[in-house]
Amino acid sequence: MNERGSWRFGSFELDPVDRRLIRDGTVVALPPKAFDILTALVKNAGRLVKRDDLFQTVWDGVAVEDANLTNNVSVLRRVLGPTAIASVPRHGYRFCLAVSESARLSEQVLDLFLKAQNLLSRRSTESVLRSRDLLWLVIGYEPQFAPAWAWLGRACRFLEKFGVDRDYHRKVVDLGFQRAFAIDPGLACAHQFFTVIQVDRGGALSALHRLLSVVEEKRTDAYFFAALVQVCRFCGLPGASVKAHELARDLDPEIATSVAHTYFARCEYEAVIESYLVSGRGTGIYLDLCAWACLGLTKRAETEALNRLDTSEWPPLFRTLLESLLQALQGNAADVRRLCLSQEVYEDPESLLYLARHLAYCHHFDDALAFLKGAISGGLAIPEMLEQDPWLAGLRRFNDFKQLIDDARRLQSQAELSFYSSPASHILSPSIKRARSHSARHSE
Repeated sequence: MNERGSWRFGSFELDPVDRRLIRDGTVVALPPKAFDILTALVKNAGRLVKRDDLFQTVWDGVAVEDANLTNNVSVLRRVLGPTAIASVPRHGYRFCLAVSESARLSEQVLDLFLKAQNLLSRRSTESVLRSRDLLWLVIGYEPQFAPAWAWLGRACRFLEKFGVDRDYHRKVVDLGFQRAFAIDPGLACAHQFFTVIQVDRGGALSALHRLLSVVEEKRTDAYFFAALVQVCRFCGLPGASVKAHELARDLDPEIATSVAHTYFARCEYEAVIESYLVSGRGTGIYLDLCAWACLGLTKRAETEALNRLDTSEWPPLFRTLLESLLQALQGNAADVRRLCLSQEVYEDPESLLYLARHLAYCHHFDDALAFLKGAISGGLAIPEMLEQDPWLAGLRRFNDFKQLIDDARRLQSQAELSFYSSPASHILSPSIKRARSHSARHSE
């Protein structure tokens, strides 16, 4: 089916596929768990939904306090009105607004799709494999449901990237996005998910062309601007990247973007940390620790790195980034080199850049240059960061490093030419002017 499917009640529309609550055309920000609770209640409108069933559906059996459910229901009542959700003491809740629905997936298939999305968000190999299998089931029931193909491509890209049956999953990635775009060429989530893959594969400039060609007519969709945050950063357009983030958050205050990496590329370390606070996440996985270190708060970064390594299960590359950062902060240069050289970095220019920083900080200059060469040949154009990042200072006396800066500037110039030739450039260009002034100040 091509219909996205949604429920309508009062002035609201609930889209469970793109996870949006819309009021009079404007996206309403909801915490993820509150959105999941609302979906479960609306799907069973007029019927009692037991507390135990909500805990099982929303938290998948993970033990949490009753207050987690109560607080999220309170959030929903503040948004929808105090009478929208009735409490049935000691039993559960009932959604009381009249609900109408557009053509949509069957309840069985929608449940499978929502569970697959939830599993994918956990980002462990086991959960992503389970998500992949559920998405295949969804496609078996509804082969023309474009979002399922896009989410399948996203799940399989995770598995491909981290070495799980790589040849097979790479083929499914390509198939998934081919099918998604064939069914719905303007599917926003497909454009966003595919952008990450295209950029990591060295196609940032192609991604820029694609997104600029659709953003003029679809500027009301946050997904396109979220994708442009990464693309513009890779293309050496950090001002446009920040502007894209602002536009995305104006449209959907809950949408996640990679703007913290853009601030880091601009060496704006306070902004990196602030971006996590504003997003509601408070902390990141790795990048906020790098920002703390660059601000001279190395002990704080070291302590937090130890805590994250001890309390979470990370995919191998994430663990290597954290461990090698920690070893660099502790002055263990040999361990930094061992960790960086033993980690396979598959189609990920930005991670090569970050590992190169660790190597350069520990005076492994030849290895750092090799990693940086891989990042720039992979399409990452960040000349201002190369010139200003304090952890790369030891490389600036090498002619090879100066050549890498020149290579990055050539990529940047190609992207600027494409950007300014696009009719859509005016949407993002004000920030470009600010970014150029910022770069000029640092070069004086």
